[in-house]
Amino acid sequence: MNKVLVVGSYVQDLTFNTEKFPVEGETVVGEFTSGHGGKGSNQAIAAARLGSDVFFIGCVGEDVFGNEVGEFLAEENIEAQIFFSNKPTGAASIIVDKEGKNSIVVSLGANKELNGYNVKEFVQDLGLEFDVILTQLEAGRDTQSIEQILYLKWFSDENKISILNPAPMSNIFNESILSLIDIITPNETEFISLYNRVSGEGAHISIFDNTYLVSCQEDIAKMCECLEIPYIVITMGERGVFLYSYINKDYRIFPSLKVEVKSTAGAGDAFSGALASFLAKSENRILLASNFIETLIEGVKFSIVASGLSVTKEGTSPSMPYIEEVEQALNTYAHI
Repeated sequence: MNKVLVVGSYVQDLTFNTEKFPVEGETVVGEFTSGHGGKGSNQAIAAARLGSDVFFIGCVGEDVFGNEVGEFLAEENIEAQIFFSNKPTGAASIIVDKEGKNSIVVSLGANKELNGYNVKEFVQDLGLEFDVILTQLEAGRDTQSIEQILYLKWFSDENKISILNPAPMSNIFNESILSLIDIITPNETEFISLYNRVSGEGAHISIFDNTYLVSCQEDIAKMCECLEIPYIVITMGERGVFLYSYINKDYRIFPSLKVEVKSTAGAGDAFSGALASFLAKSENRILLASNFIETLIEGVKFSIVASGLSVTKEGTSPSMPYIEEVEQALNTYAHI
């Protein structure tokens, strides 16, 4: 069917481009822009621009930012159910340095009022059809809300895939969510946080440093196995992507797309949205099938290219690439 259901956040992006990140007590001068963002909204836009039929569900405030959301998503060919709250629309302060690296502070606002039970009831009452459900940790009241959203995978007997982008890692996350996830797409920081919460260990992010990555692949795979999630896709920025299959007990690393970086702020969203779109288009969505890993490998390559193209542009939602760009880059970068 090629239908993606995205349940997640919308925030107003407040972006500051500056030469360097300020240190404590320092004021730096930068250029300011404002635009649409939020992990849920960004991922929905990514999937829609890559050719999928997308339905977005989120919660915003009854304010000037929230009142623009429906029209904005419609311009991106996204159908939406927007719930309104008396809390303000979410907002994010994004600082981007001259190398394109970013630091973000987000106020979730109305996103925290998204009620998973209401979402589940809405989807079931409407008979909403989808092939892939994609959600994050940037919206929802609590663990139970996230669980109810992920339960939608079993809304019908058809083969559906649930993808969780565990960002930002927060108290919303609970181990009970793991059994509801088919594919999880953390970056390396989120993965370490996730692993430490589940295992009680004290693993350090340095295991993903270039110095250790090659020699520590087996260790990372064992950490992945501990989570017992069918497929774990760890995005590692310029170091590429680490894919682990709990079903096949196998792993591999894919190189990143080599590009000139302007901003990495939307890279993770581009990746997750692209992966959801690719899998929604695929005829092979049976996770336990022996050849599903082949489909996922192609999906990871597709998503690496989409993510790589996104960092060549400024902003978050504006940086989400179109299908023509990705197809052209897939042909050009044969090493991916």
